[in-house]
Amino acid sequence: MSAASDYQQAVRLLTKPLPAYVTYTQRGHVRMDAIEKDINETVTVRTSDGKTVKGKELEIYTGAGSKTSGNILKNSPFETSCYTGLSSKPDTYDGRAVEAIALKDVCKRDKDDGDFKTMYVDPASHDPVAVVGRGGEDPVFVSFEQRYVRAGAYVVPDLLAVRVKGSGLMFWLDFDFHAAFTDYSFSDKAP
Repeated sequence: MSAASDYQQAVRLLTKPLPAYVTYTQRGHVRMDAIEKDINETVTVRTSDGKTVKGKELEIYTGAGSKTSGNILKNSPFETSCYTGLSSKPDTYDGRAVEAIALKDVCKRDKDDGDFKTMYVDPASHDPVAVVGRGGEDPVFVSFEQRYVRAGAYVVPDLLAVRVKGSGLMFWLDFDFHAAFTDYSFSDKAP
């Protein structure tokens, strides 16, 4: 195992060019205290510019009060270019044997929301399985996870989950966001 080399192999799989159009279904749930919202939308993305050409763009939550609008293919919270592999070891993730690669953040970003700490990859194929992270400071903590799945010749996002919990002098924060991305199809022609 070589953390830097294995991380680069996983990045090549995540950044492999996709066909001109990718369609997928996003299903999820956002809960902030008593406010709840469900997500269920089929989306088509034009990969040349990352534009959502069909369906509604998702508000992607990445931490305490942080969100972006877009699609998971263009606005993935895990930016592969912002990390490098430090060390690796055999581990288990969600009940399966994986290689755990400790990550180092190399980009200058707002650290209040945290960063990804570990990438889990299949030890044989180096297919990314998930990246997980933490952030925040006492009394507010953030945890997040982005999972991946192989869809044909491509490795694509499967799940994004963010949890923010904590309290302060005048507030209590309990936020949960999760979205699953399924039913991928790929085409070189516009829908």
